[in-house]
Amino acid sequence: MSARAPHWLHNQPLAALYGQVTAPVRDGGVFVNADHMIDETTPQINAVQRARRLMRMDQAKPEGALDRSGRRRLAAKGAALAGRPPGVRALR
Repeated sequence: MSARAPHWLHNQPLAALYGQVTAPVRDGGVFVNADHMIDETTPQINAVQRARRLMRMDQAKPEGALDRSGRRRLAAKGAALAGRPPGVRALR
């Protein structure tokens, strides 16, 4: 099972990964990827998804959620990347 890792790969390495990932899966097994993968052939759906994600991020900031730049600032201060300060939740 994978969750939120393959989206960091570009098209060629991602295609190679998907070509290789089934080898260790036993007969009858399933590889599950719980990541979001944008489909370039659906620009309207992509635009709605982006707008919704940005809206949710804006709504979560007053509650203490960190966006990407906030996490980078925290990391630059030497905070542990593996955890978050108490009461701070990550944005998706």
